Amino acid sequence: MWNGPERRLREPRGAVPRGGLENVVSTPSAPAQAPALTAFEAAHFRRCLGEYVTGVTVITTVGPDGERYGLTANSFSSLSLDPPLILWSLRLNATNFSIYSQATHFAVNILADHQVDVANRFAKSGPNRFDGIDHALGADGMPLIAGSVAQLECVLDASHPGGDHLIFIGRVQRLHHIGHHSGDLPLAFRGGRYMALQAHPGAA
Repeated sequence: MWNGPERRLREPRGAVPRGGLENVVSTPSAPAQAPALTAFEAAHFRRCLGEYVTGVTVITTVGPDGERYGLTANSFSSLSLDPPLILWSLRLNATNFSIYSQATHFAVNILADHQVDVANRFAKSGPNRFDGIDHALGADGMPLIAGSVAQLECVLDASHPGGDHLIFIGRVQRLHHIGHHSGDLPLAFRGGRYMALQAHPGAA
Protein backbone atom coordinates (compact mmCIF):
# COMPACT_ATOMS: atom_id res chain seq x y z
CA MET A 1 0.00 0.00 0.00
CA TRP A 2 1.16 3.53 -0.75
CA ASN A 3 2.21 5.73 2.15
CA GLY A 4 2.59 9.30 0.97
CA PRO A 5 5.30 11.64 2.27
CA GLU A 6 4.44 13.74 5.27
CA ARG A 7 3.65 17.33 4.36
CA ARG A 8 4.22 20.24 6.70
CA LEU A 9 2.02 23.27 6.63
CA ARG A 10 3.86 26.23 5.22
CA GLU A 11 3.09 29.90 5.47
CA PRO A 12 1.46 30.82 2.15
CA ARG A 13 3.40 33.02 -0.23
CA GLY A 14 2.34 36.62 0.21
CA ALA A 15 1.20 36.15 3.82
CA VAL A 16 1.48 39.08 6.27
CA PRO A 17 4.68 38.86 8.37
CA ARG A 18 4.23 37.89 11.99
CA GLY A 19 5.37 41.36 13.06
CA GLY A 20 2.19 42.93 11.70
CA LEU A 21 1.34 45.32 8.89
CA GLU A 22 3.98 47.97 9.69
CA ASN A 23 6.46 48.73 6.92
CA VAL A 24 4.60 46.54 4.45
CA VAL A 25 4.61 48.18 1.02
CA SER A 26 1.88 47.13 -1.39
CA THR A 27 2.98 47.01 -5.01
CA PRO A 28 0.14 46.10 -7.35
CA SER A 29 1.03 43.65 -10.04
CA ALA A 30 -0.89 41.69 -12.61
CA PRO A 31 -1.65 38.12 -11.53
CA ALA A 32 0.27 35.44 -13.34
CA GLN A 33 -1.74 33.62 -15.98
CA ALA A 34 -1.54 29.86 -16.15
CA PRO A 35 -1.02 28.52 -19.67
CA ALA A 36 -4.35 27.44 -21.13
CA LEU A 37 -4.65 23.96 -22.54
CA THR A 38 -7.47 24.35 -25.02
CA ALA A 39 -7.06 21.01 -26.72
CA PHE A 40 -6.50 17.75 -24.87
CA GLU A 41 -7.03 14.05 -25.41
CA ALA A 42 -9.29 11.81 -23.34
CA ALA A 43 -6.21 10.13 -21.87
CA HIS A 44 -4.92 13.48 -20.57
CA PHE A 45 -8.33 14.24 -19.06
CA ARG A 46 -8.39 10.83 -17.37
CA ARG A 47 -4.92 11.31 -15.88
CA CYS A 48 -5.85 14.75 -14.61
CA LEU A 49 -9.01 13.45 -12.92
CA GLY A 50 -6.97 10.60 -11.49
CA GLU A 51 -5.22 13.09 -9.21
CA TYR A 52 -8.47 13.37 -7.24
CA VAL A 53 -8.36 10.74 -4.51
CA THR A 54 -11.62 8.83 -4.08
CA GLY A 55 -12.96 5.97 -2.06
CA VAL A 56 -13.82 2.60 -3.59
CA THR A 57 -17.32 1.14 -3.58
CA VAL A 58 -19.13 -1.89 -4.87
CA ILE A 59 -22.63 -1.05 -6.10
CA THR A 60 -24.90 -4.07 -5.78
CA THR A 61 -28.39 -4.79 -7.05
CA VAL A 62 -30.64 -7.69 -8.01
CA GLY A 63 -31.90 -8.24 -11.55
CA PRO A 64 -35.46 -9.09 -12.61
CA ASP A 65 -34.47 -12.77 -12.65
CA GLY A 66 -33.26 -12.64 -9.03
CA GLU A 67 -29.58 -12.70 -10.05
CA ARG A 68 -27.21 -10.69 -7.82
CA TYR A 69 -25.04 -8.08 -9.53
CA GLY A 70 -22.12 -6.00 -8.30
CA LEU A 71 -19.60 -3.62 -9.84
CA THR A 72 -16.68 -1.62 -8.50
CA ALA A 73 -17.12 2.14 -8.79
CA ASN A 74 -15.33 5.23 -7.50
CA SER A 75 -17.88 7.67 -8.93
CA PHE A 76 -19.87 7.59 -5.68
CA SER A 77 -20.51 10.93 -3.96
CA SER A 78 -22.73 12.44 -1.30
CA LEU A 79 -25.37 14.83 -2.63
CA SER A 80 -27.85 15.97 0.04
CA LEU A 81 -28.43 15.56 3.77
CA ASP A 82 -32.10 16.52 3.71
CA PRO A 83 -33.36 14.49 2.02
CA PRO A 84 -30.52 11.93 2.28
CA LEU A 85 -29.32 11.57 -1.32
CA ILE A 86 -26.19 10.10 -2.90
CA LEU A 87 -25.12 9.70 -6.52
CA TRP A 88 -22.96 7.54 -8.71
CA SER A 89 -22.55 7.07 -12.45
CA LEU A 90 -22.11 4.24 -14.93
CA ARG A 91 -20.80 4.14 -18.51
CA LEU A 92 -23.47 3.68 -21.15
CA ASN A 93 -21.51 0.79 -22.66
CA ALA A 94 -20.90 -1.00 -19.35
CA THR A 95 -21.58 -4.74 -19.42
CA ASN A 96 -24.47 -4.61 -16.95
CA PHE A 97 -25.80 -1.19 -17.93
CA SER A 98 -29.24 -2.58 -18.81
CA ILE A 99 -29.54 -4.15 -15.34
CA TYR A 100 -28.58 -1.03 -13.38
CA SER A 101 -30.51 1.37 -15.60
CA GLN A 102 -33.72 -0.55 -14.78
CA ALA A 103 -33.02 -1.22 -11.11
CA THR A 104 -35.30 0.48 -8.58
CA HIS A 105 -33.05 -0.37 -5.62
CA PHE A 106 -29.31 -0.71 -5.07
CA ALA A 107 -26.78 -0.76 -2.25
CA VAL A 108 -23.50 1.12 -1.93
CA ASN A 109 -20.79 -0.88 -0.16
CA ILE A 110 -17.87 1.39 0.84
CA LEU A 111 -14.88 -0.94 0.95
CA ALA A 112 -12.28 -1.17 3.71
CA ASP A 113 -8.57 -1.00 2.95
CA HIS A 114 -8.23 -4.77 3.43
CA GLN A 115 -10.75 -5.47 0.63
CA VAL A 116 -8.59 -4.97 -2.45
CA ASP A 117 -9.44 -8.51 -3.53
CA VAL A 118 -13.16 -7.65 -3.36
CA ALA A 119 -12.61 -4.50 -5.41
CA ASN A 120 -10.69 -6.48 -8.03
CA ARG A 121 -13.33 -9.20 -8.14
CA PHE A 122 -16.17 -6.81 -8.94
CA ALA A 123 -14.05 -4.69 -11.31
CA LYS A 124 -13.99 -7.59 -13.77
CA SER A 125 -16.88 -8.81 -15.86
CA GLY A 126 -17.97 -12.41 -15.64
CA PRO A 127 -20.41 -14.74 -13.89
CA ASN A 128 -20.47 -15.87 -10.26
CA ARG A 129 -18.77 -12.79 -8.88
CA PHE A 130 -20.40 -13.37 -5.50
CA ASP A 131 -18.86 -16.84 -5.13
CA GLY A 132 -16.76 -16.81 -1.97
CA ILE A 133 -17.83 -13.24 -1.08
CA ASP A 134 -19.29 -13.05 2.43
CA HIS A 135 -22.48 -11.02 2.20
CA ALA A 136 -26.04 -10.73 3.45
CA LEU A 137 -29.22 -9.34 1.94
CA GLY A 138 -30.63 -6.03 3.10
CA ALA A 139 -34.25 -5.20 3.79
CA ASP A 140 -34.95 -4.76 0.07
CA GLY A 141 -32.92 -7.80 -0.92
CA MET A 142 -29.81 -5.91 -2.04
CA PRO A 143 -26.45 -7.64 -1.32
CA LEU A 144 -24.49 -6.09 1.56
CA ILE A 145 -20.81 -7.08 1.48
CA ALA A 146 -19.36 -8.08 4.85
CA GLY A 147 -16.28 -6.17 6.01
CA SER A 148 -17.25 -2.91 4.31
CA VAL A 149 -16.73 0.21 6.41
CA ALA A 150 -20.23 1.43 5.49
CA GLN A 151 -23.26 0.26 3.57
CA LEU A 152 -26.14 2.35 2.23
CA GLU A 153 -29.40 0.79 1.09
CA CYS A 154 -30.98 3.04 -1.53
CA VAL A 155 -34.06 3.41 -3.67
CA LEU A 156 -33.61 5.10 -7.04
CA ASP A 157 -34.74 8.73 -6.81
CA ALA A 158 -33.80 9.88 -10.31
CA SER A 159 -31.39 9.27 -13.17
CA HIS A 160 -29.91 11.80 -15.58
CA PRO A 161 -27.79 11.50 -18.74
CA GLY A 162 -24.27 12.84 -18.39
CA GLY A 163 -22.23 12.51 -21.56
CA ASP A 164 -21.12 8.90 -21.95
CA HIS A 165 -22.45 8.05 -18.47
CA LEU A 166 -25.81 7.81 -16.73
CA ILE A 167 -26.01 9.45 -13.31
CA PHE A 168 -28.02 7.65 -10.64
CA ILE A 169 -29.38 9.53 -7.64
CA GLY A 170 -30.29 7.29 -4.73
CA ARG A 171 -32.39 8.10 -1.70
CA VAL A 172 -30.84 6.39 1.33
CA GLN A 173 -33.36 4.23 3.19
CA ARG A 174 -31.05 2.55 5.69
CA LEU A 175 -27.35 2.76 6.53
CA HIS A 176 -24.78 0.69 8.38
CA HIS A 177 -21.63 2.45 9.61
CA ILE A 178 -19.50 -0.58 10.43
CA GLY A 179 -16.10 1.14 10.29
CA HIS A 180 -17.14 3.44 13.14
CA HIS A 181 -17.13 0.40 15.43
CA SER A 182 -14.46 -1.80 13.82
CA GLY A 183 -11.82 0.92 13.42
CA ASP A 184 -11.22 -0.12 9.79
CA LEU A 185 -10.19 2.56 7.31
CA PRO A 186 -11.70 2.95 3.84
CA LEU A 187 -9.86 1.87 0.71
CA ALA A 188 -8.65 4.78 -1.45
CA PHE A 189 -7.91 5.11 -5.16
CA ARG A 190 -5.66 7.51 -7.09
CA GLY A 191 -4.05 7.45 -10.52
CA GLY A 192 -5.19 3.91 -11.28
CA ARG A 193 -3.82 2.46 -8.01
CA TYR A 194 -5.31 1.49 -4.68
CA MET A 195 -3.97 3.39 -1.70
CA ALA A 196 -4.17 3.28 2.09
CA LEU A 197 -5.26 6.31 4.07
CA GLN A 198 -3.32 7.74 6.98
CA ALA A 199 -3.95 10.70 9.27
CA HIS A 200 -2.24 13.93 8.21
CA PRO A 201 0.46 14.89 10.75
CA GLY A 202 -0.94 18.43 10.92
CA ALA A 203 -4.48 17.28 11.67
CA ALA A 204 -5.83 17.73 15.18
